[in-house]
Amino acid sequence: MADLIYPELPGLAYNLTKRPIMSTLGVDDPSPSGDEVRVRQYQNPLWEFDLIYEWLYDDATETWGTLTALPYHQYQALLGFFLQSAAAWQPFLIHDSTDSHVEAGALTVTVVGGTKYSQITRNLGGFDESILAVNGNPQIFINGGLAIEGTDYTWDPTLAGFTASGVSWDGQYITWITDPGIFPVTATFDFYFLCRFKKDDTDFEKFAQSLWLNHKVELRSVRRRNAA
Repeated sequence: MADLIYPELPGLAYNLTKRPIMSTLGVDDPSPSGDEVRVRQYQNPLWEFDLIYEWLYDDATETWGTLTALPYHQYQALLGFFLQSAAAWQPFLIHDSTDSHVEAGALTVTVVGGTKYSQITRNLGGFDESILAVNGNPQIFINGGLAIEGTDYTWDPTLAGFTASGVSWDGQYITWITDPGIFPVTATFDFYFLCRFKKDDTDFEKFAQSLWLNHKVELRSVRRRNAA
């Protein structure tokens, strides 16, 4: 089943809370010598989003400001999506308009058993994060020249997660057919965040004729690893 895509609705407030989460094992009190032992748990962060909807029309004749074509009015579109996802049960894709594009991002070529792979990543201030859901097909470049899918590399958007001796990836990747050599490899692509609702309930408040609001829709990203 294809992933659901979170609806883009015009009543979303400008203020957005976005929270990266990492995990560390360790003890708060150091040993008598003062040494601390800590173990990093996450290769990549999980993300949390707090979304505020200042207004949602429940009038089917009112379409002002709708960003995408919707089969239902705005209040029902968000409520129905919450129910389709069975609240916190079913993951879905969300487009973050503030963070959804990578332009000529550097990729690393990794050799596993004689085959070369490149994980699809994006760089955040020096940190390379795995991409779990590319939106469409990535454009891959070798030394600035466009590589050809099916000739230079293969790309399967259904594959996410890769594990081999000394290698463990969370996200999506390409498999090289031709050898890119020592030339720099880059990628340009759009991407989604893979999320679920953080809780099994959410509050809608009617504050005027045909108008509702939701003070906080809480989302949390999830992992996806479906290939060995």
